[in-house]
Order: sequence, then C-alpha cells, then structure tokens
Amino acid sequence: METKGRSRPLLSPSQVIPLVSEPLQEERYRYSPLNEELHEIRLLHLLPGLSSEPIHVVLETVPFTSDNVLDFEALSYCWGSEENPIDIFVGKSDKFTLAVTRNLGEALPYLRYEDAPRILWIDAICVNQKDLDERSQQVQRMADIYSKAARVLIWLGPESDDSDLAIDCIEEVSSHIEVDWPLYTMRSTTDATDWADMHIPAPFEDDEFIAISNFFGRSWFKRLWIWQEVLLSSHDPVVICGDRSLAWMTIREVAFCLVQKLSPSHISHDVNAVFYGNLNGAYEISCAGTNQRFEQLIEDTRHCKCSDPRDKVFALLSLVRPHWNMNMLELSYTKDVFEVYQDAMLFWSRKTSRLSLLCTVEMHEDLEGVPSWVPNWSVKRATRPLLSGGFAGGLSAATIPHDVGKILPLTGVIVGKIGAIEKFDFPDADTHQSEATAKEMCQVVSRLGIAGPFIQGSKLVRDLCVVLIGTDFAETNYPPDYNCPTLEAAERALCHVLNYEYASTGSMGSLDGASNFSERTPTCIGRTRLEIPEIASLNVPDGFESQLSTELPEANAFNVDVPLDSEILNSGNEDQICGGTMDEFNLDGLPIGERITFGFVYKSGIHRSLFKSSEGYLGLGPAGTQPGDIIVVLLGCPSAMILRPVQNDKYQVVGEALCQGYLYGEGLLGPLPDSVEPILYSSEASGCSERSFMNRESKEFFPEDRRLSELPLPPEWSRMEHEDAAFFTDFVHRETGEVLYGIDPRITPEMLKERRVDLKVFELV
Repeated sequence: METKGRSRPLLSPSQVIPLVSEPLQEERYRYSPLNEELHEIRLLHLLPGLSSEPIHVVLETVPFTSDNVLDFEALSYCWGSEENPIDIFVGKSDKFTLAVTRNLGEALPYLRYEDAPRILWIDAICVNQKDLDERSQQVQRMADIYSKAARVLIWLGPESDDSDLAIDCIEEVSSHIEVDWPLYTMRSTTDATDWADMHIPAPFEDDEFIAISNFFGRSWFKRLWIWQEVLLSSHDPVVICGDRSLAWMTIREVAFCLVQKLSPSHISHDVNAVFYGNLNGAYEISCAGTNQRFEQLIEDTRHCKCSDPRDKVFALLSLVRPHWNMNMLELSYTKDVFEVYQDAMLFWSRKTSRLSLLCTVEMHEDLEGVPSWVPNWSVKRATRPLLSGGFAGGLSAATIPHDVGKILPLTGVIVGKIGAIEKFDFPDADTHQSEATAKEMCQVVSRLGIAGPFIQGSKLVRDLCVVLIGTDFAETNYPPDYNCPTLEAAERALCHVLNYEYASTGSMGSLDGASNFSERTPTCIGRTRLEIPEIASLNVPDGFESQLSTELPEANAFNVDVPLDSEILNSGNEDQICGGTMDEFNLDGLPIGERITFGFVYKSGIHRSLFKSSEGYLGLGPAGTQPGDIIVVLLGCPSAMILRPVQNDKYQVVGEALCQGYLYGEGLLGPLPDSVEPILYSSEASGCSERSFMNRESKEFFPEDRRLSELPLPPEWSRMEHEDAAFFTDFVHRETGEVLYGIDPRITPEMLKERRVDLKVFELV
C-alpha cells in the first residue's frame, strides 16, 4: 500500500500538538459539544508515527457547509465487538485517552503515515456516540460526508485466511473481464474469453476458492452502513486488506463475474454453498445504485447487520430517490425501534400510495404491544418476496389516514378463505439441494390432495407452476431473463417429479375432481417431451421471442386453444408419466434449463405453505397460515394478503400471499383481456423494472391498463408520458403539480363500488 501522504493538516502545529513538559496521568477524553447551527463536524488528524508506536490523534471541529471545502478521507470499516477495547491518545502527549473497538484499533496503524498527519472522518471517533442527540444529527450528515470526502477508504482487516492469495485471484479475474452494469453483462478484455463465459467455471483450485470465499466472508461485507458509505462515494473507493489494496470497482466486477459463472464440479456442495453465500453480500451491493425505492433497499439489505436496529431504516434514507423526500422522516435515536419502523412504513406508504412495505410483514406475536401490521426489520426476513413487480392491487392507490395509532384501516376486497393448507419443510439454504426440494414439493402437493397424473399443457400444471414459482419465467421478463426457467421447462420439470409421486402412490384421482383447484380450461397444448439444451449452448436472441426450441408452437404459450385434459391423456403422451417410485427419484436426467426450476420453488416456498382456498384456488401463504384465515386484495398493495379475523371485527396480518387468479388486479377490475400479456419490463436507460402489459399479437406495450380504457380521466389530472413507452403512464395534477407514479386516478373506491366490487374496510391491529 502506498505510504505517500496526500492530506494536509488543517491546523497549525501549535493547535495540533498540546505542549507538555512532564508525564501526565491519563484521563478520559471529553468531547466538546458541536454547534448545530454552524453545521459543525469533527475531523480526525491521525498523527504520524511508526507501526510500533502508540496511536495519537487530534480532533478538530470545523463547519461542514457547501462553501467550506474540506480535504479529508472517510473510513468505512466494521466496528466489531465493543469488548476489550483499545486505548488511543488524543493529542501528542499521553494524557487524554479514548477507547476504540479492537477492529478500529487494528486499522489505525495501517492507515497512519510515517511522515505526515492524515486527515480522516471516522464515525466512532468523530461522533460522540454517548450523546444520542448529537448522534442523530450527525447521522443525517453522513451521506454528505461520504459523498464529499476526497476518498473513501474501506478497511477489511489485517491479512488472514490466505487473503493475499484471494487478492491475487481477484486481480487475475479482473484483468480479463469488464462488466456492463446497465445491461448486467460482462465481456472479455483479453484473448482468455473463458473468464467472461458464465457457463464455464472459474479455473481455481480448492485452496483458491476457499481463500476467495473467506475474503468475501469478512464482516465488512455484511455491514449495513457500507451501502451508504460506498454507493455515495464520489470517487472509486480503495479497499485495504493488510498491506494490500484494491480498487472497489475491481471487487464489484469480480463479485459479479463469480456469481454468474457455474460452480466447478470439484468443489463440494458444502464449500460451494458457503462460497456463494459469502459472495452474496458483495454481489448485491455491487448491483445496487442510489435513487432506489425504499422497499427494494429493505429487501436488498435483509442480510446486513448493524449494532442498532433503528439503523435498518436510518442507514437507507439517503439512498432513496430524492423525489420521495425520505429525508423528511424524523431521524432520532431517542425513539423506540418499532416506533421508527412504524413511522417509516406509514411515511413511505403515504408518499407512494402503495402498501409495498406491508408485504414485508411476517407474524410476530411474541412482540407485545407491537401492531401486527408493523414490520420487524430488526430480524432477517424468513421469506423472500413472492412476486417480482407484484400487481395484485393493480394501479389502485392506498389511502392512509393522517393519524394512525395502533389500528390501521385499509380498504380492499375478500377474494377467498383458507380451506386446506400444507407447510413446506425445506432444509436451510446452506444445505439446500434440488432433489430435496423436489421431493418435499411432491409430498406437499400430495398431502393437499392434488392427484396425478400431471400432464404438461394442462391447466392444473400451469397453475402449479405459477403458484410454486410465481412470475419468474424467462419469457415473462423483457428482455427475457435466461437466469429463470422458461414456463415450458418449468412445466416439464414439475411433471417429471410429480409423476414419480403419482407412480409411487398409484393414486390417479378424478380429473373432474380437479375442478376444486381450477376450472378445467387448459391453457397450453399437450406435447411430447422436448429436450432443452444445456444453458451453456443456448443462443439468446436480441429480441423478445424465445428461440429455445424449434418445436414450440407459433401461438403464444399463454393464450392457446387446447384440448381438454381427458383428450390429452388419450393423445399418446404417456411418456410424460414417469415410471419408477419416489425411492428411485432423482434429477440426474433433467437438463439444467429444467433443473433450475427447483431453485425457484425453494425461494418461493421456504417458510411458506401451499393452500387451497374454500373457493377452489391454489396459492402460497406464510407458514403460519391457518384454515379460516381470509385472502384479501387491498387497494395499493402489490400482493394479496392473508389476514386473521380476531375479536370485534378486527384483523391481524399473517403475511403476503400469492393466489391463483388474483395476480394482476383481477380482484378489483376483473380478468385481463385475452390480448394482454403481463410482462416485467426492465429499462436499459433507467435501470428500473416495472410491471407492464404487452399486446400478444403485435408485441407492443400498453401504456395504460386496458380494463380502464372506457373510463374518462378526471379533469383535474393530465397524462404525463413516461420517458420509456413500455412503462405505465404517469399522471400529474393540473393545479398542485402532484405526480402519481404507478397509480391511475380513475381507480377510486367510488368507481369500484359502481362496478359492484364488494369493498370493505379492514381494521388491522
């Protein structure tokens, strides 16, 4: 690491060095208060010295304003345990001491120059952590501090666990690839093109993989505050590990590359699971950006750790798109944790008129006095979001009362009641394997009374695919996302394993009885088994149409006239019904394009249950769902929700759900027209992904929900065309200038009641 100093002292020598002539008795350093009106901050002068000498610092109080340009570096590091702290000296003498964590105490000698002071901002020292008011004020300045720092320094810790070997490997990967971040693709920069081919494993030996895994498994990558510290940096941060340093962009690109590439066959399952688990933190922050939606940040940082649970909100505020004004949310460490969470949820819900944060709620009956609708972000969410671009509430707006106490009234419609339910018992993520997921899925489907045979192309199999996987199919994304299975591949994978269970039990069941789960109007023709090639050999087109198989029919897979299931059974497609029993079950014969289906089943089903509603619909709900719970679609809520009736006509929130037939606003507006296909559209220009509708025939996007085409626009609103025509039209109020994003002002409770939608106010407690 370079030792040449760039920083210059802001103080004169007489200010920096307290003059003493005799040894003094040590005293604890006492902070002087900051002047909030002058926007003061403290800067740390790390005084020069040799590595073996004690650490001496001087704290300088300076105004931090736009017209007072300061030259300093900001440190991003992991606090670590507060046990067994290390004392450093404030001033050149040994009189005043300040206790810092061992992690910071280890970092300072590596950061110190031998011949010149180094000017830094370090939160643990520059902020009086015992003064909650000062802490609250300074946290609000951290976004500006890290964005205006001359450089952000990332301290990972001293050399250990073969970190030098890991850095050698990281530099090797970086020398061969370049990532196109807007497109999330990579290309080769040398003749060694295998590095950029995601279907070819990285050629590392076991010890190299373990070293890389340990490197990305360091505590810093799991820390919450690094999102702000890194993403807001105006220059590429420098990553320091022992005596070695790397550019942050190198870390980003290598994390992206290694996550995309196939894992080597010589790496054991356990090592592989830990490797990708450790990479995940670096990968998610590498793919993130500023100007995000708050609910997406909550999800992306679910694995991150912080010492104060209130920081689950405070650390993210500066990363939200500015037009949502999240900086107006009061930031105070004097508030109770769940008061902070409740305030954040209500603030965001009012600003957006959406209930996206309600979907993050999981049951927390053990939290006495906390309403069931308030999320508990202090613990890692057990489930993953059910739907990408959820659209159960359509383009409707939620109405949040101004004064909310313990009861939150929300408007919506009951679409079902839980009848039967079976919980998935998947293994933990670290020990997850596709075979175990497939077997458990079969058993849950069987216990729920869903009988075979399972025929590709049938409505039942299609419904199971959508319920078990959601909308994460390659062709339901634009551009197509080939990290997801195609719908056809998912159908084949499910038929492959479900028919093992059918053959094992010998219970075919009644086809007529299947109407309990869905009206038997099949939506795809029966086909013989088609082999999808290995992902490595797929030729992904530039256009939207999938070219995975020349045998696919020209008609769109979501809208095809097909025979009844009984006709499918008699059409000679017996090869879809596998021989063998569950004892003989394996996925060895499945192409990777089908096998990946069970990773998505795992993601959707972990800590959840498969249910059958009393009305005959299939769905996924939280693990704690019980018979008698109701399924509702709330105005402004992207997912259906499970509520539990309690006394006095009140309801508890059980959690979000996916209910067949109610994915795209059908509970409020009725079914989509046959000409409309729901698509999750990703804009290359903005990097945003939003739900959109596409014409099945012309492949053109609809800027508005076709179910509203006959309704006039209220005169006080005008259309504001989106810069990307595939996104839904935004609306602007002619007088106030208020803009509705993802909301259509034609959808009002009054309009819905005129359409005889049985709206109800649910009082959530």
